[in-house]
Amino acid sequence: MANLLPRESLEQILYHFKSDKKTLVSCVLVNRFWCSTASSILYQRPFKFLNNPSPKLIRTLISCLSQDSKDLLIKSHVNPEIFDLPNSKLNYPSFIRYLDYELIYNSIFELFKEIYEKQQNNNNNKLNNNKLNNNNDNNNNYYYSYNYGIITKRLFTIELFKLIISSTSVIKHLILDIQHIQDVINDGFINFDNDIKSILNTFNSKFCLSQIKKIEYGGIDDLEIMNLLKNYCNQIKSLDINFCNRMTKSEIKTITTTNTNTSNYINKYNYNNNKSNNKLNKSNKSIKSNNQLSKDLINSQFGLKKITLRGRYENLGKLFSSIETQIQSLTFLELFECYLNDRIIMEIISKFFNLEILKFIECYNTTYGNKMIPLNFKKLKRFEFKRNNLGNTDPLLSIFKNSTESLKELVLNQNVNRIIDRHSRHRPRVNSMLVKSIGLYCQNLFYLEIFITQNIIIQWYDTLKLLNNLKKLFINIIKDLSNNEEFWINTTINLPPSLSALTILINYDNYNNILCWIMENCNINLEILQLLGRGLVEPKSIEHIINYYYKFGSLKQLALKEYSYTLKREILLYVKDLFKVSFIGPIGIYEECPKHSSLNIR
Repeated sequence: MANLLPRESLEQILYHFKSDKKTLVSCVLVNRFWCSTASSILYQRPFKFLNNPSPKLIRTLISCLSQDSKDLLIKSHVNPEIFDLPNSKLNYPSFIRYLDYELIYNSIFELFKEIYEKQQNNNNNKLNNNKLNNNNDNNNNYYYSYNYGIITKRLFTIELFKLIISSTSVIKHLILDIQHIQDVINDGFINFDNDIKSILNTFNSKFCLSQIKKIEYGGIDDLEIMNLLKNYCNQIKSLDINFCNRMTKSEIKTITTTNTNTSNYINKYNYNNNKSNNKLNKSNKSIKSNNQLSKDLINSQFGLKKITLRGRYENLGKLFSSIETQIQSLTFLELFECYLNDRIIMEIISKFFNLEILKFIECYNTTYGNKMIPLNFKKLKRFEFKRNNLGNTDPLLSIFKNSTESLKELVLNQNVNRIIDRHSRHRPRVNSMLVKSIGLYCQNLFYLEIFITQNIIIQWYDTLKLLNNLKKLFINIIKDLSNNEEFWINTTINLPPSLSALTILINYDNYNNILCWIMENCNINLEILQLLGRGLVEPKSIEHIINYYYKFGSLKQLALKEYSYTLKREILLYVKDLFKVSFIGPIGIYEECPKHSSLNIR
């Protein structure tokens, strides 16, 4: 009966379970027809379901390798036992749509580790047997002749990339972010551009990579490597660049000259270093000779919508000159730990009139603030400004004034308690003028996250009265306010009637007094109460919450940060019968954990 269902219909049904590994694996076991259909969905993003690198998945891909690839790897001193696998009945690489260099490389590393440990044990047993038999075998070091080094792992990764690209019809998400590979951290990835060139020379690469919608790049701060994709991808909608702040182009060149043996070895396998360096030098000379914008991956796109830049990069101004070509389409921009010391950066950002989401997180700027640049974002829906050192707050006032109608979510967190480096003391706190402007210009806010200090509490009370559309409020405070009764009572009294979710982050003392002040003075119908941080939730605190529940009957969810409570079992059993008790993951995101949804009491 299962075979009577058309394949297209079954695919549409199973596609609804694309994130449910357990269901898809069960479908694979039904019969051959269901196996091939469910596998085509399960293997679209095979690494998504894994918490750790998977040698088992690599073995599945190895079973689909061509004989030519196997011969090449064996000639490179890869152990032939790795290829001693039955041929796959399904073409698993043809299903893959999500391709991650780091996950494949790390999985190969784990596979090599397994094989190497197994070989060592076998070799030791062999040596012991020879000693017992007084047999001087010349092949005692047979197992040590195989290569498990960086070059072999890179070559293996390239061959699997070629297999997938030549087999699948389209790749939608490509990740070339290698910053967390241990060999990269140890400066072992020399001439990584040759790996990319070898992959791009694969049959079917032009067609397969032409439909990529998202690229993540990082690990080596040489954008020329990323720009190798410019002739292959022009439909990208999302681009993430993670600058590693570790290896610049000049550092790569110096390492290359001191490691000639390694580069010569790589040259044996189509790593054409001299040609690539000559092309790079020629391109650098041409850029210096004229100021025209050279073609790169970013300015080659037709409709790039989302850009995320993370890390310190010295030549950020030049990068933004390319980003400027996407003025019409860009709707999302996130800058994390970026040095905005080039005035042209803010001038270009001010031109993105279609921005809907803008984030500045832990950014620095030593020259900005001499002249006001109007930031006119009429379509801005979400704005985040967290732990930045951007001089004065005039740009924020400009954003609030010009985004009055559209702005729905605001995160304003200049947390001065969190000192992360020597620049922290230069961060401007949220001043009274800024808080007052939120009430004047941001009355359509749906979500507000704010860090409150002693100098703004008067303006804070007035602002709360004006936010009549606010649904979710996230409060983080300076330490001095944690036991300020007047602050908590006035804040509670002025909460807007529209508010349904309140989140409080406390890392000092406990919640006893705070919950007493809030619950006894709260006159609105809260549905969700989240208590985060290291502050303890004790039985007295729960009593205040229960009294509020019986008074209004609106509370539906109490979210506690895991291990932040010191409650007795009887109290927990009583509370769970009143309303759902759950734990949350990332701050501000409700995420019920089935394991703890009832506090796992038996």
